[in-house]
Amino acid sequence: MPNATIVGAFYDLQSAEKAFNEIKSIAEKALKSSITVEKHILVEYSEPRFNSDVYRREK
Repeated sequence: MPNATIVGAFYDLQSAEKAFNEIKSIAEKALKSSITVEKHILVEYSEPRFNSDVYRREK
């Protein structure tokens, strides 16, 4: 998956990293090939935020 973004909700960063490693292993088995991950970024958000370029029309 070149240039892919995988999003998930986890209890903590350790859980997120464990899940990432597990899904990588599952994908390698399904593809019958090794996968090279050049970089990955895990981010912990402390509070929810949302921003969109779609504006809601006032009624």
